[in-house]
Parts: sequence; C-alpha cells; structure tokens
Amino acid sequence: MNNIPLQKKITEIMKKDSNYPQTAYEFITEVIQFATKKQPKSTTDKNSQHIGAKKIVKNVVDFALSEYGYFATNVLIQLNIITAMDVGNIVFNLINVGLLHQSEDDSIEDFMFEFNILKSIEQRYKRYTVKSDEIPILN
Repeated sequence: MNNIPLQKKITEIMKKDSNYPQTAYEFITEVIQFATKKQPKSTTDKNSQHIGAKKIVKNVVDFALSEYGYFATNVLIQLNIITAMDVGNIVFNLINVGLLHQSEDDSIEDFMFEFNILKSIEQRYKRYTVKSDEIPILN
C-alpha cells in the first residue's frame, strides 16, 4: 500500500495505541473497501455505504480467506486480529483520526459480541478441504 496520508494517520494512531501493527490498520481499510464494493448501491440513500459491526467482522473472514487462503489464520495472528473487539478497536482508531466515518448509531459496543475470527476461518476453510482418504482411487 503506497498511500502516504493513510500511513501518516496510522503512525498517529500507533503513537497512542500500539496494540496492533501498521499492517493491521491497512488490512482493515482494505476489508472496508472490499465490503463497500460488495454493498448494493442505492441512489436515494446516502447511508447505503454504511457497514455495521457484524458485517465488517464477517468481511474480515471473507477477505482474509480470499486474499490468504490457507494462511489466513497465520496472517490474522500476526496482525493481532482475533476477535470482533480487535476489529472494533482498529475501526474506532481509524474513525478517531478521520480515516473512517461513523454514523450517529455507531459505537465501540457494537463490536462487543462473541466471535472468534480464527475459528470461523478454520471452520470455513475445512468445508472446502478434501481429506486424502476421501479421494476415490481409480483402478
């Protein structure tokens, strides 16, 4: 990612909160862009681009799997993104420096729900994995 204003803002965040690496913030901004592109566009509703907490977390799983496949859990462990609250902390740090916008109804509490991102990725990945003993042998 070669976005200088983004990097400056992330550096500003990291001076106050060093719980997540710079790449975690870049990852979440990419997730938001990914989720926004998947959103149906409405010409009448200005908030049609708004994405709620649960949808952001779901898109973390979708995006990680699409970008990193088998290695998605390893990448997220390195980024320290394990729970919905980790995503919320990053999102609100990005909001606080003006990189994301929040609606009147958005709050950090929206991310306070039980959801293990790594477990979700592992479960989704297992659905697409075939065990070697399940492959029929052709004679």
